[in-house]
Amino acid sequence: MATPIQSNGVIVGAVLLHEPVESASKATWQGVGALAAALPVALVLAVLLSGFLAVSFTRPLSRMNASALRLSAGDYTAKTEVRQKDEIGTLANSIDQLSDRLLAAQAESEKLEELRRSFVANISHELKTPVTVIRGSLEALCDGVVTDPEQMQNYHRQMLKESLFLQRLISDLLDLSKLQNTEFKIEMQPLNLCDIVSDAVRSAEHLAQKKEIELQLQLDVPALPITGDYGRLRQMLLIVLDNAIKFSPPHSSVELALSNRVVSVTDHGKGIAADELPHIFDRFYKANSADNQTGSGLGLAIAKQIAERHGVKVDVASTAGVGSRFTFAF
Repeated sequence: MATPIQSNGVIVGAVLLHEPVESASKATWQGVGALAAALPVALVLAVLLSGFLAVSFTRPLSRMNASALRLSAGDYTAKTEVRQKDEIGTLANSIDQLSDRLLAAQAESEKLEELRRSFVANISHELKTPVTVIRGSLEALCDGVVTDPEQMQNYHRQMLKESLFLQRLISDLLDLSKLQNTEFKIEMQPLNLCDIVSDAVRSAEHLAQKKEIELQLQLDVPALPITGDYGRLRQMLLIVLDNAIKFSPPHSSVELALSNRVVSVTDHGKGIAADELPHIFDRFYKANSADNQTGSGLGLAIAKQIAERHGVKVDVASTAGVGSRFTFAF
């Protein structure tokens, strides 16, 4: 490095500074030595850091891969156990949600399969008895075992009774199948609910008279406009009225009332046990009662489906030994 010395604008001298070459060379080699000493440490740190990053990146991927393999094998309880707040975590969460949905679908499938097996068992049982009775009666008549005219007439009556039961069972099954099919359209049109209630009472009058039961009708308004299927709503009320009459003792009463858009059917029979109440709308369910051995066990299931298709809320209150009340809130 050089700097000039000036006097009145005239250079009179210069100051020169210099460093021996040996010193500069020594400093250079010292730098190279320090770099050479630091390089292995840097390489070790780089390897450790890259290994850590590789494990951190591949571990969640391995977990997700393992979960996907378990899901494909049918194990829907598999979880990734990845809790990262990044794109990988989002993907892992999606796999966990898929696992939850598949598990729920599996549970629903198992439930439907159980219902199917139960349905087949129930329908087989319901069909077996009347078919056996009809076959036995026909064999007795064909083989000449029964020759007395009065006995033959009794056999004929029994076969007619069993065939009517089969006809009703098939009709109920068809009704229930239609109502449970979301593609089946019921005929919705403007109606007067009072007309439907009155019609149902008139239709049940004959059955009530046979048991000497008084049917009482109470309407708080002369007309109540609604929208629905007249035949289906009438069928719904008749099913409940039929049950009320069936389980009521002779010389008692059954009340059907309409008030504040709520239709209620009240009987004074044996009532429904608390443990049976949650199941009365199940298909083929029959309470453990001597009065309930006949019938298909589908009536209340059909009534519930009709109510649901019309947006009607059904409620049941019952006390053993006092009676039951069914309410339909429109």
